[in-house]
Amino acid sequence: LDHAATCLLGQANDGAPHNAVTDAIKSMQLFNLYCRVQHSPDEVASLHQKLLATPVAPSFAKQNPSFEGCCMGNRKTCICGAPFFS
Repeated sequence: LDHAATCLLGQANDGAPHNAVTDAIKSMQLFNLYCRVQHSPDEVASLHQKLLATPVAPSFAKQNPSFEGCCMGNRKTCICGAPFFS
């Protein structure tokens, strides 16, 4: 959600804590953007290309493999040895 909002709406999270209300607002703004462009294949393709061309900011778990002694569950950086089920 943050990646799409940053790329398509110009609303970067800038490290702010997660907030369900702002997530809902961003979701509705993205939905409204989609409703405006859905019948224009060129605009949809342009937005799609913009999403693919913009690097995704690393998540908190990727930046911090463990936090306060707790493993964040990233398979590549797991330190606790807990099994992964997939």
